[in-house]
Amino acid sequence: MPYRMEGGKLMIGVEGWRKVLAAGSATGTPQLEAVYSANWSDLNDGMQYMKDPFGWVHLRGQAQKGVAIVATDTIFQLPVGYRPAKSDTTSNRFAAGANSGVAIVFQITTGGLVQTIGTSGVAARTHCDGITFRAEDENP
Repeated sequence: MPYRMEGGKLMIGVEGWRKVLAAGSATGTPQLEAVYSANWSDLNDGMQYMKDPFGWVHLRGQAQKGVAIVATDTIFQLPVGYRPAKSDTTSNRFAAGANSGVAIVFQITTGGLVQTIGTSGVAARTHCDGITFRAEDENP
């Protein structure tokens, strides 16, 4: 059973946060690790994911894309064991241009694709804090 120390507390059965790796990372593979899609990269500490002892996957952090996003744009793909049993969408916000807030919808597919949908034509800075869903199975 995994365990770790966090803020002086022993966290039993809780894995640490896993960082989404840079696009083209030699060590990243969709089967083992999440890797950014082309033109997406870290903003501040980047995007991260973890699965709690109850089988819920949590996303947090920020990413950016230096070119215009398209109507359905894949940010990264979650590895097997961190994918939802069914596709899920959730509202979130990102800032574009001169820090103007624009509503955005995230879609997490059963294939593990974390995508923006329905917004296109602007370079994006986005965050995924608070996105949580039930994992497809109990093993990472």
